[in-house]
Amino acid sequence: MNPFYEKREMKLQTDVSENLSFPEHLHEDTELLLVRQGQIEVNVMGERRCLSAGDCAVIFPQQIHSYYSAAENRVQILVFDASLSGTYMRTLQKLRPICPFITSERLNSDVRLAFDRMLALSDRSVAEQLQAERLQDTFKSEEEINALRCAWIQVILALLMPALQLEEQKKAESMDVTCRLVQYVMEHFKEPLTLEFLAKQLHVNKYYLSHIFSDRLQMNFRQYLNRIRLEHALHDMQTTDHSITRIWEDAGFNSQRSFNRIFLETMGISPMEYRRRKATLLFSHNVI
Repeated sequence: MNPFYEKREMKLQTDVSENLSFPEHLHEDTELLLVRQGQIEVNVMGERRCLSAGDCAVIFPQQIHSYYSAAENRVQILVFDASLSGTYMRTLQKLRPICPFITSERLNSDVRLAFDRMLALSDRSVAEQLQAERLQDTFKSEEEINALRCAWIQVILALLMPALQLEEQKKAESMDVTCRLVQYVMEHFKEPLTLEFLAKQLHVNKYYLSHIFSDRLQMNFRQYLNRIRLEHALHDMQTTDHSITRIWEDAGFNSQRSFNRIFLETMGISPMEYRRRKATLLFSHNVI
């Protein structure tokens, strides 16, 4: 998954992640998270909850959210464009859940089945799913598979909406600034950024921005920016064979020394060791 704020070429993404952690971010899509195993801490627009196996989080478009894993877990995330939501498009665009979390006791059991079907139909997972061959035999064209994906999304929404209490979208002034701040950093994190520059771009006092970082985002400006850049670098290390130099430059770091230091502080190992372990793990899977 690539949870950065961006204009996605793909209108739908779904994947299973282990021990997911990602700082506050937002995007224009709807994002659903289903906990498969373990526990994960989810923060949506300032409301924080520790979710356990079977629990679900429903994140509407343009809502700030983050994930933190203190222990082992497996979660499935489904991200999709509003155009795939059918009659629920207006609901997703105009309303917001008072509480975005649904416990396993309140979650319709068919939601898990629908998530399984979505995973089996995803481009990256088809070959790995038990039902993949049967699905491919039944639905020959990509157009037919896309129609089925769209149908399952609407089934999931139909099962989730009765468990949510919705209200008209309202934005307090401070939260509106926070959303604009996160959105701007998501779009420009590769560029040289300072707190003073951000304040000018957002037309607010830099001390007010500093307060938002410490109070709402739970870290200072430099820590947040470095974390976003690091997550981008990690994504590239996992999905490309680009050189380490190209990766840290593309992520916005100003030197390899700073990249190595932040990587080691956050991951506990060097970038080269991280890549070596990933390559070893991939090779072992291929051998098996």
